[in-house]
Amino acid sequence: MLAPGFMADVDRKGRLLRAELEKIARDFPTVFEDVRGAGLLLGMKCVPPQGDVQAACIAEGLLAITAGENVLRLAPPLVVTDQDITEALAMLRRATQKSQDAAKKAAAN
Repeated sequence: MLAPGFMADVDRKGRLLRAELEKIARDFPTVFEDVRGAGLLLGMKCVPPQGDVQAACIAEGLLAITAGENVLRLAPPLVVTDQDITEALAMLRRATQKSQDAAKKAAAN
């Protein structure tokens, strides 16, 4: 943390992650309402029960935790790499698609 530029890089990664999470929220408005938080500690307000979205994330290999009232939280370490972020976002996108598909299927029945 004391290395020159370390915290600036953490800030950059937090902004990158937030921007991509906001894209996912816009692409899947039936799953996510908005993105919350600061830096790398970010959450997404879920439309369906947060446990359903969390289970889909875990099935994809993404560790996500729940927080507050219906929020899915992502809390990567400060040393997360850009590649790690890219992989996590791909997992989240797949999990979100599965959550959306499951919700549509349940509504149709």
